[in-house]
Amino acid sequence: MLIEIAEASGIMRLKENERNPRFASSYGTGQLIVHALDSGYRKFIIGLGGSATNDGGAGILQALGMRLLDKEGIELAKGGGGLQYIYSINREKWDERIADCEFLIASDVKNPFIGHEGASVVFGPQKGASPTDVDELDRNLRKFADVVEKETGISLHSKEGAGAAGDWEVRSKHSSIVKCSKESMLCSKQSISKNM
Repeated sequence: MLIEIAEASGIMRLKENERNPRFASSYGTGQLIVHALDSGYRKFIIGLGGSATNDGGAGILQALGMRLLDKEGIELAKGGGGLQYIYSINREKWDERIADCEFLIASDVKNPFIGHEGASVVFGPQKGASPTDVDELDRNLRKFADVVEKETGISLHSKEGAGAAGDWEVRSKHSSIVKCSKESMLCSKQSISKNM
C-alpha cells in the first residue's frame, strides 16, 4: 500500500494563508494507515516530503492509538504547537497490528530532528512558520524527543534523517522498516526498537 504524506497531510492542500505548522497535524496520514490496516494491508510504502506539518509525526502516532499526555494526563491538542506540553506517552490503545507490518520509507532528507539543521529551522518557514514559530516548534520537538527517549530509549535529537516528516517510523512498535533513497531507490533494512 502506497501512502504519500503530501496527499494526506500535504502543504499543497492548503492556501498560503492557511499554512500554520503550529496547528497542522499528520493525523490524516495515520488515519490512512489505519484504513489500510482495516482493509488487510501489512506492507506499506510511505512517501515522505511535502507535508504541511511540523509535529514530529505525533499525529500519525495519535491516529494509531498512542496518547500523548500533558502533566495532568490530558491528551495534547494535535499539531506542533501542542507538543510544548508533552509529559508522557500512553501506549495502552496502540494499534498492535503495526507489529505485523513492514514499512518502506521513501525519503531523501538527511536533516536531524532538532537544531539549526533540524526540521523546524529548515522546513518550518516554507510551511508558514514565522521566526518566532520556528524557535517554538524546535523547542517543542526537543521536548517530544526528550519524552520519547525517556520512555523508549530511542534518541531522535540528532538522528540523521529524523527531520523527514518527523521520523515517525522509528517509533513503530515491533515493526520492520526499510529506508529508501528517492534518488537511488536503493533500500536497506533497518531493525526497529521494540521498546514501544
